[in-house]
Amino acid sequence: MLGTNGDGGGFEGPAARLEGKELPGGWKVLEKVNRSENATGGLLSIGYKVEGGDGRIAYMKAHDYSEPLRRGGPNMTRVLKAMLQAFLLEKDLNEHCADARMSRVTRVLAAEGIHTEESELPVDYLIFELAEGDVRHRLGDFEENDLAWKLRTCHHIAVGVDQLHSAEVFHQDLKPSNILVFTDGSKVGDLGSAWFRNQVSPLVDPSYSGDKDYAPPECQYHFEIPDVKARLRARDLYMFGGVVLFMFCQTDATAALQRKVPDKHDYESGASFEDALPHLIEATEQIAEDLEDTMGSDPKLREVADRYRELCHPDPRLRGHPTAKKRGGDRYALNRYISFFDHLARLAEGGSLSLE
Repeated sequence: MLGTNGDGGGFEGPAARLEGKELPGGWKVLEKVNRSENATGGLLSIGYKVEGGDGRIAYMKAHDYSEPLRRGGPNMTRVLKAMLQAFLLEKDLNEHCADARMSRVTRVLAAEGIHTEESELPVDYLIFELAEGDVRHRLGDFEENDLAWKLRTCHHIAVGVDQLHSAEVFHQDLKPSNILVFTDGSKVGDLGSAWFRNQVSPLVDPSYSGDKDYAPPECQYHFEIPDVKARLRARDLYMFGGVVLFMFCQTDATAALQRKVPDKHDYESGASFEDALPHLIEATEQIAEDLEDTMGSDPKLREVADRYRELCHPDPRLRGHPTAKKRGGDRYALNRYISFFDHLARLAEGGSLSLE
């Protein structure tokens, strides 16, 4: 039997009733974790803190398959099948990243399924290393501007995206809430919208699987690069640039762009991408100039705005390293950005770089 919340007015599947359960591998479910109000993802899931046999505390994402059964209807079987396929893809993807020992991507510690005595429905779950929070919360906790931490975080994100791309995994949902903070630095998290082995979760829009509030302009104007891998890599670069902007200006690239583009050239006006492009470029330059002002007078720090111009260029065909193609290189490669932010972070950590 499927259960309710006890008052007859709601519905709770088995994934919502796991507190105190013993799981394979010596894990024990402790307590629920409130889902972030900005969290996204294709699966209905419930978060828990869990404890391993060695006392390690981790985070568990339990997938709930009860909703399509509650609703019923002719599409019930199709929706349930899609949810199961989505979990298996996410499981394979996270295990693939763990096997590849990606140091700047959150690591899955276990991926299993269990049955509970209250229901015939299975509960599939993933257990991840537990973060201290995401970069939004860390920035909110600062009483002073920690320049070194911000630059090191940008470096860690670049490394994480590069590690994913090297394994032909394309995140597609990079945003501040998905950059998780650990004691040893920041990591890229939440691969629920990622492309892997030319597949994406059947529960998301394949034309753009991430949070549309952070979508690159070409997605808003329905413009696509013919090469799929180039298209996906270009999107990740844009979203990485958006996080860089957020780190220093507490605003997002897409939101900032929408505020500066004239209404008649906004994507909601029906304007074509090519017609809107000059206005998008002008708006991006204005944002970059604002970022440049934020970085103070040091010419090294002001170069962060140049990296933003490259990463968030509105034209995905021109995004990334501006001279890489002329030199026979890869314009979407992250190596230049990894080196750049690492160098600045080292200077700031050594006390020779500041916003003063």
